[in-house]
Amino acid sequence: MLHKIGNDYSEIIKTRKNRRDYPPVVKLNTKVDIERLRNEILSIQEKKLDQNSTETEYRLNKLNGEKFVNGYEEFIHNYSKITFHQMTKEAVKLANKLPDIENYGPRERLKGMTNTASKYYHPNYDERNYTEYTEYAIGYIREILETFKSQTCRSAVVVLETGQTLSRHVDIGPEYIIRCHIPLVTNNEARIGFKIKDKWEEYHLPADGGIYAINAGLEHYAFNLGPKRIQIRICLTDQQDLINYKTVEPVNVFSHQFCQAYFENFGL
Repeated sequence: MLHKIGNDYSEIIKTRKNRRDYPPVVKLNTKVDIERLRNEILSIQEKKLDQNSTETEYRLNKLNGEKFVNGYEEFIHNYSKITFHQMTKEAVKLANKLPDIENYGPRERLKGMTNTASKYYHPNYDERNYTEYTEYAIGYIREILETFKSQTCRSAVVVLETGQTLSRHVDIGPEYIIRCHIPLVTNNEARIGFKIKDKWEEYHLPADGGIYAINAGLEHYAFNLGPKRIQIRICLTDQQDLINYKTVEPVNVFSHQFCQAYFENFGL
């Protein structure tokens, strides 16, 4: 379904799978031409970087109210290199009339995502509003975005430089947004970890042409200790593309107790 500001999604969300129903990482049954995609993206990136990204409008706080990452605006310009979606004109118009997004905590955001006509709603934090194509959504990447059955939103080339981390956090659950990644350039020291009850599972996503959906409703982190990691992030507004998938196995499993020292070591 297409997202529309003013919708009450309460009943729709009840019919969808939530974070308890999906594995941490799954591989969709669709593949891309990884060489073609990689060459196209690297070519765009060399010519012109996207310096006017609307990613800075999408600011997050963790569940305890702390910042998602310190210096988010500065960080996101290093993380999100090329954006393929921007906010719709309707969303921008409404956002300009409302208080700053930082006035909306995690609980308010969840209420607003559920009922977009409520007082808790702000367009900036709703990924479903980032659906208008930018000038970079052309060629093969445009073809890929339009092959999904679900509406795509807030898609971008995201980069983790050597030593860069995404600290432990929880995003919106899969009943609201499905977060997909297509690795373009990676290494074995680029990992993403998820908390599953009293343990943590760590995964590596290979650049094999696969499209990987992660369960961002689980507490998770990411880090890269090797050369630059480049991925395309594609978000989906519903679950139509997750009818058939292959479960991905973790490369490491840690106890929560072990991870305390592990997190300190990597600054997670």
